Amino acid sequence: MSIYFLNTTNRLNLTVDVITKPLLILLTAMLALHGCGSDDKLPGGSNPGDQDPLASGTPLFYIERRITADEDELSDPLRFIGGGRLIMKARADQSAPETVLSSRICSGNCDFRDLEVSYEGDYLLFSMRQEDPDDNDNIEYTWDIWEYDIAGDSFRKVIATDDSSKVNHEITPRYLPSGDIVFASTRQKYTRSINQDTGKPGYSGLEEDRQQRALNLHVMASSGDLGSIRQITFNMSHDAYPAILPDGSILYTRWDNFNRNAMNLYRVNPDGTGNQIMYGMHSHTTGSGASDFQFIKSNILPSGELFVLARPMDSAAYGGDFITIDIDNYVDNTTPTATTNGSGPAQQSITDTSVATGSTYSTGGYYADFHPLWDGTNRALASWSLCRVRNGGTVLPCNSSSMSAPGATPATPAYGIWMLDYAENTQVPVITARTGIVITDIALGYERTAPLTFSDEQPFEAENCTTANFKLAAATINDLCQSYEGVLHIRNIYETDGALNFGGSDVSATYPTWSNPTLTPANNRPARFLRIIKGYPEPDRDIQQPDNDAFGRAGAQRMKQILGYAPIEPDGSVKVRIPANVPLMLSITDASGKRLTRRHQNWLSVRPGEVLECKGCHTNASTEPHGRFYAQPATTNTGETAGTTYTGATTEITSPFSYTVSAEVLNATMAEAKFSFIETTLSATAGQMLNLNQDPRFTFDWLDDGDALTDLTAADLEMEDPSDPLLPWYENIPAYIDDPDTYTLPTNQFCANWSYRCRIEINYPNHIQPFWEYARTNLASDMQPAVCTRCHSRVDDMAAPQVPAGQLELTSQVDTGIRMRSYEELFFADVEQEINDEGSLQDIVCTEPQEQPVLDIDGNPTFDIDGNPITEIVQVPVQCPATEGPYMSSAGAISSSRFFDIFEPGASHEDYLTPAELRVIAEWLDIGGQYYNDLFAAPEAN
Repeated sequence: MSIYFLNTTNRLNLTVDVITKPLLILLTAMLALHGCGSDDKLPGGSNPGDQDPLASGTPLFYIERRITADEDELSDPLRFIGGGRLIMKARADQSAPETVLSSRICSGNCDFRDLEVSYEGDYLLFSMRQEDPDDNDNIEYTWDIWEYDIAGDSFRKVIATDDSSKVNHEITPRYLPSGDIVFASTRQKYTRSINQDTGKPGYSGLEEDRQQRALNLHVMASSGDLGSIRQITFNMSHDAYPAILPDGSILYTRWDNFNRNAMNLYRVNPDGTGNQIMYGMHSHTTGSGASDFQFIKSNILPSGELFVLARPMDSAAYGGDFITIDIDNYVDNTTPTATTNGSGPAQQSITDTSVATGSTYSTGGYYADFHPLWDGTNRALASWSLCRVRNGGTVLPCNSSSMSAPGATPATPAYGIWMLDYAENTQVPVITARTGIVITDIALGYERTAPLTFSDEQPFEAENCTTANFKLAAATINDLCQSYEGVLHIRNIYETDGALNFGGSDVSATYPTWSNPTLTPANNRPARFLRIIKGYPEPDRDIQQPDNDAFGRAGAQRMKQILGYAPIEPDGSVKVRIPANVPLMLSITDASGKRLTRRHQNWLSVRPGEVLECKGCHTNASTEPHGRFYAQPATTNTGETAGTTYTGATTEITSPFSYTVSAEVLNATMAEAKFSFIETTLSATAGQMLNLNQDPRFTFDWLDDGDALTDLTAADLEMEDPSDPLLPWYENIPAYIDDPDTYTLPTNQFCANWSYRCRIEINYPNHIQPFWEYARTNLASDMQPAVCTRCHSRVDDMAAPQVPAGQLELTSQVDTGIRMRSYEELFFADVEQEINDEGSLQDIVCTEPQEQPVLDIDGNPTFDIDGNPITEIVQVPVQCPATEGPYMSSAGAISSSRFFDIFEPGASHEDYLTPAELRVIAEWLDIGGQYYNDLFAAPEAN
């Protein structure tokens, strides 16, 4: 038996301290490990009964999968490889009897993954997928969760086969301390239901690369009862690899894939509340040589420390290194929380080998799984492949000679199971490595210490909605849960990365003035409204396959739905009811609906009745702690002490509460105070002010009403006059006013009296193009109403050719594909046009000097007396550069000043478009300027 010795200089203690030094591999050592697999109890046992995890009667389970020529891609967790095996050995010893369990439930070609043993050691969870015998029969063979009764030696499919389970993949199951099971699934139970509630088919959305349906975390009873399944995360790409933390909450890997491509660590409670990023957003270049590190397969050491598999997004080696991460004190490898003194690193290897994921050869090999023993002996089982070199038909261990030899290439990995003994500094083979095989999962069938049971693992809306929350009135909590809504509270939108910074400028000097309503009138506040945006999940292409041009100029933005607006208070705070169980993004806008800051690039979600707390905003490149409320610096908006008024504001609204969390005193913000005042003091009809609104509305000046004898009313809390035709509200769009049957607003039936089902979908052909074609009698000239397309057209009223005004055509003519000329000309630069001598419209003609041979009368080259070709410089027609446009930018309204500036007071097109029309254009540009934002209205691909 080969024993590899570990470095004795510093030892790794799996139960207490983590100290990393290189692992020395001595391939020449051939020793016997006495007592391995005996019935003797190991020293230091901490499990109930001090069960020896290597003793007879403690089975070892592992999964073998094939290594193929294709790289293992983390973005493809549903990949079927085939040839997988689930194996049980009587104990963790090479000589122990072996049983191929997989042959009992799969007679054909199957694949396996994701081992998990229950805390009492009685049951084994895993995922299995059968090969699809016919890819064209519209029947999908999915990953399904199975459970093995170890003592009873029997299997059961946890979720019984039904119509829904035939199309849903379920992987990475883990037992919760309560006995329930958390797992990743494409069934997206609530997402599908909400799609139906809002008039769409009930489908599961694709992940943002649109290669497969997205996995989200779900929880179910161990019985697998369909009625017990509840969705707890709502990412637009994959959420998977849950691990149960000591406090009973769930740590998992989220694929953040909107304008980034990273596997980060998030935390969520088993009821779906408290979802937040924990670690990793800026730690993906922390592999060897600053190479790619992604974080998957989280688990807990007996000490309670977190460890994960860190590996590249795509790996031909099918592995990486296992590292511990100090998530309690760090948000990134060298970024501590605001309350932590230190500079890191937060990450430390627990394998003690020189794993080099960014090199051609990793001299320390690669690890695919790591299973610590919970017996106090400082040992672990690991799936490990030695670094090997292939040269011709010879395979050798990696060393400087073999790796540098001519013709040397990395050999196919060969993973085996090894016992790492950090007390004896040895590494002993338990399962012999085989070329082309990766052992992805290891588990021992023995009892281990369970985490705490989370206080509530039942459906949040069924159990938690009667629980008192001092931040909400009891009636509000009840209504939130019945309406499938939560609450978003941001303390200060003028705070960015822990400082008073807004739009890239230091506002610490002006913030006290802005937050004082006596000093800064509401119309002068720089930020006025918060816009809530929902991601639009795309279905499988057999359900709907829109033409790719439907996504418009910024295809990466895909399609978006606007949910509504909420006012921002003088101190920068906002508190509003928002839809639960959907992925959300935020934008800060001015009064006209233009986004003032960069796009929010992360998906947020709340559960019914939940209050999501944010301190402020965050820039994409900043490494400052964000997303973890209590990891961030102290808030820049401390609010006012309970019972007191706000500086410069009405005395009728006082702070409703103060509280302390992690030694930080948090008083109610102005938004919280107004929310509470509406809940408790105003009539029920004022409750609409707590909701989102389809229009930017409900600005409160925070001043007394001028009458000391009367109390503030709902009308006092809204500056806007609903009868004002110049408000940028949908109902003020002229085309809608004239003929609501012809011009349909981008809202659905749930927006006017806002509910969680409200969806605003702006489609260019339906909602923007009509603006260019609307006859504006208020601008009538030459006895004719003004119409944009009269001037911005290739022909005049008499059908004679003309150069479009400003070189911009706004007609609905479609030349190729599905997009109108107006859209193309607004977003793409074009060649200047002119009327030629024949009276036709054409692109201007450009020439450039070129040297050409002089030809004789027969067309042959001519030569001088020395035999050299005779040439001349002539002007040759060439394609002219595109100098006209673009006039709009899919980056947003602020980046489209070339368009909006001409509508400013005193500019050439003042009053040509109304504030309502300009608002629609602004919000449409802010979400990406898509050609369609309704998948099911867009033309399908040919």
